[in-house]
Amino acid sequence: MKPFRYLSNVWNYDFRGVGEGANARYWMAIGVVPCLLSGILVAIAGPLDGPANLLLGAARGEVELFGHSFNEGQLHILAYLGVAFFASLMIGVSLHAFFVLAKRPGRESWHGMYWANYLTHYVDFLMTAVVFLFAGTILRFIFASDQSRYEQGEGFFNGAVGGAGSRIDHAMPRLYEIPFPFSVLMTVGVLGLSYYLMHRLFHTSRLFWLLAHRAHHVPTVLHPVNVGPVAIFGFLFAALPQTLVIASLSGLFPSPMTATVSLVYFTLHGASDVLSHNSATYAMVYRSRILRGTTHFFSTGVYHYMHHSSKPDEQMVNLDAYGPFMIWDRLFGTYRPPTETPPVVGLSNSPEVRLNPFLIAFGGFQQIVYELRMNRSMATRAKILFGSVGYKPPISYDYLIVGYAETPENAQAEED
Repeated sequence: MKPFRYLSNVWNYDFRGVGEGANARYWMAIGVVPCLLSGILVAIAGPLDGPANLLLGAARGEVELFGHSFNEGQLHILAYLGVAFFASLMIGVSLHAFFVLAKRPGRESWHGMYWANYLTHYVDFLMTAVVFLFAGTILRFIFASDQSRYEQGEGFFNGAVGGAGSRIDHAMPRLYEIPFPFSVLMTVGVLGLSYYLMHRLFHTSRLFWLLAHRAHHVPTVLHPVNVGPVAIFGFLFAALPQTLVIASLSGLFPSPMTATVSLVYFTLHGASDVLSHNSATYAMVYRSRILRGTTHFFSTGVYHYMHHSSKPDEQMVNLDAYGPFMIWDRLFGTYRPPTETPPVVGLSNSPEVRLNPFLIAFGGFQQIVYELRMNRSMATRAKILFGSVGYKPPISYDYLIVGYAETPENAQAEED
């Protein structure tokens, strides 16, 4: 029984209170480890959500980049050089943010939140490995391959993005070959619209919110390594849709610059995105004309930071994280300019949450299963799965949220 008791303790461990009292120095010392490992995290996630798959999904044969033709093998090298660049950048920015945030008032209570949300990434990677093994087992049985189950599953998911994009690209009718300036506007603009609509769905559908996006909004202090999770959800809800959009554009309106624009834009966008989830750099980015202008163009930095506000009326703002100058937020009326003072961030109305990596990652899944089991009405079950974020069934239990502080705003929210 001891192994089960140990697993139960790990599953239910709560990081609230970690880093306070006599252990504060210990948690401060080991807090730099996630920053150093962040580069590995980027390298692991890169093959699932990196520029290589986006490029190879949209490109046909060779791609012209800076006056030089690159074949598929060379594109892979360029893509992994990009991953190495992002990994190095992530380590540097993460270390800077950690030492800045560790000196702020209330830093003792921050360590528990920092570690719980960081470890959520690895819970997600564990889930990804299970998915790889499951898919690999089925594929190995079907094709009688000599590869291991994990390698078979990993190869399937890594190749799915580029393969799906390539098939769509070749299946699309060639309508019109567009000149360079319009290919830039079309690629970036349409990609931004697809992300905006997907992101809006995450905040309106309770199923998508609980399963795939709530964990991203749990941190009350933003640090580059403690906002997640990534991996399999990133593949399903980001890399795959974006690749399909680019491949469709490349097929309908062929242009030798489409894949090139995608590579350059995603590289620059990724570099600026390290400032999006960073409480330590908010004031610096807001005051700097260069940094603020750059992040405004890429819809990152302080503009995306506003989206993480815990005010209920601000979690549906600044949803566009790819279109230039928040263009889709402006068109759909969800744009909110950044404020000089950083907003309080976290889940709506700042609830107290259980700081447990498994509950942050899977609490929404547990909640939906519980609700489906306890509510017998088919109409209620339909609303559980397809209702809006604000819907609450007659019988429900939130495995993540403990409760809300007694404030006038929360009292009003309960009345509503």
